[in-house]
Amino acid sequence: MEGEITEEEMKERMHLWEEGFSSWTKGDFNSFIKASEKHGRNAIDEIAESLKGKSKEEVTRYHRVFWSRYKELKDGEKIVSSIEKAEKKLAKNKETNALIEEVLSKFPNSVEDLHFNYGPHYQAKGFSRQADRYILACCRKYGYGNWLRVKQALDKIPQLKFDYFLRTRTPVELSRRAEVLAKLLQRTHSYSSLYG
Repeated sequence: MEGEITEEEMKERMHLWEEGFSSWTKGDFNSFIKASEKHGRNAIDEIAESLKGKSKEEVTRYHRVFWSRYKELKDGEKIVSSIEKAEKKLAKNKETNALIEEVLSKFPNSVEDLHFNYGPHYQAKGFSRQADRYILACCRKYGYGNWLRVKQALDKIPQLKFDYFLRTRTPVELSRRAEVLAKLLQRTHSYSSLYG
């Protein structure tokens, strides 16, 4: 509603209007920012898919203007900082996905054959070795970072149906455990300690 828009937001809106984005709303702007955080600033196809009612050409043009003029926005630096932080997380997830794929592809039956020499900092109370293997297998299949999907998949694995501790973990708790396991994989980059 017009009465709820601040003066700064009205200036921002008028500025975008002048640039030829009269059909873009504050909601479209927010969706553009969220999609940029989720997929990365250069994932135009994915960003465009996230913006209902906007063509790829419109999103591409908006993208070009936003990145060339974001410093003119009241919170432009803060918005870009948030996008950059999300992009670093995406890059880390991609790197971790590659590491998990590289390690698990070395085992014909990764869930049964993969073993860890945890050391004092990696074994956690409550998480079994079998659960750890399945967590990594689900990360491999659904993507490191896709925690809700990993949680849903773990809940459906028959071998884990009596693992009450694992079944009661939240996606956030699973993400923390997967992060620990990823660090273990990185620490044992030679992978020699993963056997037996």
